[in-house]
Amino acid sequence: MPHSNKQPIASETAYVAKIEDLVRDIITQHQLPFYRIESVSPGEQQSGPGKLYVIKVIAYFEDTVDKICALLHKEFDLNLISPEAFVGFELFSFRQISYTASLKTTDKSTEENNIHFEIEVCSLLHDVLSGYEQALGITASELPGSARKDIYRIGSMLEMADKEFCQLRNRLHPDEDTLALHNHQKPAAEEEEDSTIINNESLIAYVSTSKLLREVDQMIALNTNATVTGHVDIDGDVERLRFLNIQTIKQLDDKLAENKNDVAAFAGRWIGMDNGGSFDSGISLFYLEYLLVGMRNDPAFAVEYVLKFISETDYSAQHIIPTYNAIAHREETGYAQFTLKA
Repeated sequence: MPHSNKQPIASETAYVAKIEDLVRDIITQHQLPFYRIESVSPGEQQSGPGKLYVIKVIAYFEDTVDKICALLHKEFDLNLISPEAFVGFELFSFRQISYTASLKTTDKSTEENNIHFEIEVCSLLHDVLSGYEQALGITASELPGSARKDIYRIGSMLEMADKEFCQLRNRLHPDEDTLALHNHQKPAAEEEEDSTIINNESLIAYVSTSKLLREVDQMIALNTNATVTGHVDIDGDVERLRFLNIQTIKQLDDKLAENKNDVAAFAGRWIGMDNGGSFDSGISLFYLEYLLVGMRNDPAFAVEYVLKFISETDYSAQHIIPTYNAIAHREETGYAQFTLKA
């Protein structure tokens, strides 16, 4: 049920301040800890589209971010902002979740009910990264190759630190229930995710928001001396995943979590160590699919897969199972030196 604290506001600035209070009330009532909630005017923004007021929610722990987002979805009409809309560090592996937002209401007759704003949710360590972005004056979407690699590394370290702090909290406070971290009931958003069917819309959303997928993408980038762009590419993935009997987002996430190291290793052998190119966000899906084909250990199935989804010849099919066997047994064989997607 939407929160009741909705009153007509005279100006957009005052309206956004009221929305900030509403966001704070919602999160506080559900006993989710946060470091800071603040409003940022369009002229003060250091990254992002920069046309709307922004309400920024900074959580202490990265696993609280998804819980906060689930609460906000109940109160506001939210539309995820594509990572391509951001510049600077937000193009890399460590990103905030950003939405364009408005109040849930059927009454659009008043001006304030038509005001749109942005909501950004991130962890404390991501906010630290954003602060350095501002200090370094990084506002362009293109960076030199050496700087790009440095940012990847810094982002990966901070993301690992985020996870370590969550684990430390759980060890220090194993019985603490105030964060809703040990509740045996699944949040509504998680229950929905279990049965979310894979289609173009749901898969784009998953690629845009999944920390796990970003982690595997970056592992592939490090293994191949390549970079990951902010553009999301799921071309052909929906059909290939269905062919491999992966029907829901939950099934996909489980498969990726179970095989993330092998996916990165498979991609490294398939692409080569010194590719030096770039690929789009979601590249790990392509190599997860290849890995699952290799795991079948069925040459006829590999040929069928390649001819159906990849190319008109079965050349690459001949190498899928040997590549899987090489990484499964960690054999020190040469790299296949294929193209990024082939």
